[in-house]
This record gives sequence, structure tokens and C-alpha cells, in this order.
Amino acid sequence: MKVEKSLMVDAGDQNCYEYLIDCTVGYGEYKAVQHMDKICLRSEFLHDVDCYAAYMTHELGLKRGDVYTVFMPTTVQSIVSFYALNKIGVIVNFVHPQLPPEVLKEAIEDCNSKGVMILDLLSRSYADVINESGLPCIVCSSSDYASPVEETACKAGEGLLKAIFPKINKRTAYRDAIRKYAPEPGLTGNADDIAVYLHGGGTTGKSKTIMLSAYAINSVAFKINDLDVPHEVGRELSLVALPIFHAFGLAVAMHFSLCAGYGCITMHEFNARKANEMVRKYPVAFIVGVPNMFKKMHQESNFKGPHLRRLRLLFSGGDTVSEGFVEQ
Repeated sequence: MKVEKSLMVDAGDQNCYEYLIDCTVGYGEYKAVQHMDKICLRSEFLHDVDCYAAYMTHELGLKRGDVYTVFMPTTVQSIVSFYALNKIGVIVNFVHPQLPPEVLKEAIEDCNSKGVMILDLLSRSYADVINESGLPCIVCSSSDYASPVEETACKAGEGLLKAIFPKINKRTAYRDAIRKYAPEPGLTGNADDIAVYLHGGGTTGKSKTIMLSAYAINSVAFKINDLDVPHEVGRELSLVALPIFHAFGLAVAMHFSLCAGYGCITMHEFNARKANEMVRKYPVAFIVGVPNMFKKMHQESNFKGPHLRRLRLLFSGGDTVSEGFVEQ
């Protein structure tokens, strides 16, 4: 489906999960999220969100106003967790996944987190802190969202990790969590609830917690819609290279893209050459970034080519962009 303008609605009293449903219901079935070559249709993505929300409700007893820590890079699983937790009114405590173990411990204790989600590749340094907390932990793996061709290699690597990494005591695999319960209704009309805690360094250097409501996140996505260009729903992709544990990546790169009908293809960590490769290989039409990201991509030898014709919306923030660089 080609749309001249997305079907996004003005931000009202919906939480982010409701807003995503309302904005995209008119598009029908389409490609919503992608990891490498693995594509999830809208129905598959929302099914995982709904089942994960049910797991959090029944297994962890999470309820409105509770806090859950997502210690993850930008992955399909971290996107699923955001919408699942938002659906049931749980505050997502996003923590940068490369911070030291003591910072994770502080972030868990300060907000009275009820659990932790982590990527198995990153778990080696944090198992002791998670075990000491006594919290249940969801462990995600690359094979959770891998194509049949990619799955064999991913599972071989996971087997090696299990042999050499410390064990997390209260561990549940993500893939098991999303298969245990059927979807259930969630909360409605709670847009003013705090949706996320984000952590950033202030002018003093001490980490500060930023609290964003669902209404604030939805409002940013809706306002960005004025800058959108005609696009093909589900075919054209948004390259989510910014981390969603920061507001710009969460509200614009991820939430706006999904609500506008772009398929989101994720990057664990930004790498300019790899970003260029993804733009060459996949139908990427939209990228949200900071000026330095675009400069690094432009400097790589694999930047130029006919694939650039597909790039029709580049959104830059966080710093100024010179007119000369825009022309380049």
C-alpha cells in the first residue's frame, strides 16, 4: 500500500501500545519489524507483544506502576518488550547495555525494578549483579528472530555461550516466555502514566533519570508525521540505528516509524560501513540519526551507489548540520 501521508492520529488518551494499534489498523497486514533477513508481519509482531505482556502479568505479577528493567541494545525483543510492558501499564526502565555492572545494580535498586531483560551476548559481565538482586531475568538470543539460514549459526554460538558464561539463576529464555500464554486485554486510556525511565548524564556528570509519559512519546511521533514523505507501507524500511534507550531513538526512530507504517530494521550498535551495507541490501527509505552518524556513513567507500535513490527521508537531530554537508 502506497500512502501519500500516514494514517497517524492525534495523540489522545492512548498509551503507546494503543496508539500503535490505532495508527496502523488501516494498513492491514504488512512487514512490521525485521532482524537481518527475518521479517515479522504486523500480526506476528503484535502477537509476540500480546503474549509477552500476558507472561509478565501471570509469571511476574507485574501491574500498573511497577518498573521493569530492559538492559538491551536495539533489537526486535527490546521493541516487543516496550510495547508489551506499556500495554499493561508497567514503566520500562531502559538502561544502556554497555554500562558497568555497578551502574546496572544502581539502576535496578533505585527504581525498585521487578525484573531484568538482557541479551545473552552481554550477560557474562552482569550475571553476578543480576543473581545478587534475586530478580527474574529474561535472556534474549540472536536466534529468537533469525531466518532459517541464519538460525543454525546463531544456535551454534549460543551453545558456546552457555558453556563459558556464568549462569543466571532465575533465567527464562525469551522464546519460551512469548509461547506460554495467550493474548489478553490490556489497559486503556492511561496516556498520562509514566511509560519509560531513561538515563543520561547531566551537566554535573551524574546520571539523571528522565521520565516520559506515553502521551509525550505519542505527541513527538505525531508531530514528526508532518515531515513524512509518501511511502510504501511495509515495503519501505526505517533503519533503526539509534539506540531506543534514548528518547530520540525511542520516540522518532522506532515509535514514529512503526506508527507511520515503515518496517523497522534494527541495528544492535551503529557501524557506518554496516549501515551502508544494510541500505544497499534492504529497501531502506528512512533513517533517523545525528550528524556524526551521517558523516561517517558518507565517508565510507561503500556509501555511493544507485541504492541511494531509495533514501527519501533523512532526519537529523542533536547537533547542527552545515549546508555544505547537506549538499554533499
